[in-house]
Amino acid sequence: MYLKTYIPIARATGIILVVGTVHGWSTAFAATEKSGTKSDKILSSKTATTSLNASRKQSNQTMSRAQTSAGVNSDSKSQLMIKGANYWRKGQYRNAIKAFDSVIEIDPKNAEAYAWRGLSYYSYNDLPNARKDLVSANKLGPENLKTLTLMSELQSYDAQYKSAIASCDKILSKDATARTYFLRSNAHARLFNFPAAQSDLTLAGNMGLSDLKWERERLSDFEWDHKHAEKDPAKRWALACSAPMFEFNNRGIESLAGAEPNAQQKAEELRTLDEWWGITSKAKLVNTITRLLNGGMHHPRWMATYRAYKKNPAAFDGKEGDTKLMLIKEYGDKFGEHGIQAFDLSRVVSLCRWGYMGGFLTEGEAFELMLPAAVRIQKEYTNWDDFVTGYFVGRRFWNPFSYTDGPARVDRVIHSLKSDPNILRKIPWDTKLVYDAK
Repeated sequence: MYLKTYIPIARATGIILVVGTVHGWSTAFAATEKSGTKSDKILSSKTATTSLNASRKQSNQTMSRAQTSAGVNSDSKSQLMIKGANYWRKGQYRNAIKAFDSVIEIDPKNAEAYAWRGLSYYSYNDLPNARKDLVSANKLGPENLKTLTLMSELQSYDAQYKSAIASCDKILSKDATARTYFLRSNAHARLFNFPAAQSDLTLAGNMGLSDLKWERERLSDFEWDHKHAEKDPAKRWALACSAPMFEFNNRGIESLAGAEPNAQQKAEELRTLDEWWGITSKAKLVNTITRLLNGGMHHPRWMATYRAYKKNPAAFDGKEGDTKLMLIKEYGDKFGEHGIQAFDLSRVVSLCRWGYMGGFLTEGEAFELMLPAAVRIQKEYTNWDDFVTGYFVGRRFWNPFSYTDGPARVDRVIHSLKSDPNILRKIPWDTKLVYDAK
């Protein structure tokens, strides 16, 4: 249950826009990964439009400041700044980077250019260069609005939410923008300060961000999820095993339901089970879960390919461009016999949660079915990071295209799962997986 912000990215979260990070949902767009027998589906949310509009407003303000900048070749610099900002607005990040490269070549001490280029690198999912430019921008102009913006985005990405809020506060004290309120709202939500998050979201709407209905509903869902968080340690651990999929799908993981149960939620989960798994009854649901527990669906295929490659690598000559073979070469020996069980077993937990929300399972039945999967996960893996890696390698093995249409989105979700203390890190890996079924 947490949020995650994104800033336009050349197709990452599809996608999209990637600016920052908020667990459970992407403030720049919404994506669904219903892992069953079909390919991943990426659905753009209205948020992408609202977030982009806010970014455009802020970039227009920056361009106005750039036009009045003084110094050597000021006309050339201002024109390049305008070009770079326009490229960034359009999602042409490589061109934006080149434009700001030229500005920095003319004026090596231009803090705004470094900050803009850093944002462009960030949007392009080049985090190392974005961080380098933040260092330069902060050294030359620590109170520059664009420097503070880049800083707040990276702080949010790194789950430094209190620092991100402080940076947003500085920005808002100088130049109130919808985008900054929106970003601060996400940071407040990640710290479970839902009243402040709702307030900032309202301010963002009042300042021009439209179509925030989805964001308000999602924020309410996460608040409900947090208030109804599972207290039993074993059940809480089992629910955490669904984090890779539920984080990717912008859903909470603290309660069995993940959001307040209602007719709309029930219809959505029933549709998920039918469209992605062909599950239309309790019997079909239990049969699918049993199949995943007794061998799995994709793990056996992984192991067969891995063993065939180890036995006769020459048979795979000429297939170097095959994504599945590439994954086998990179992770086969590392994963060993546990292969990609993380992917199949995690989906057992997700199916139990969907089955509960869809009305096929009672709460007790859902936990009884997911516990064996949780026990296996804890036995096969040594920590949450290994589990998360195994899941996403398995997901890519299942459907290589799931990365071609959203690599940055996936990378950011993985980073969130491995670094955000509000998600998996607050759940001890060695929790005893025994609970009272009553």
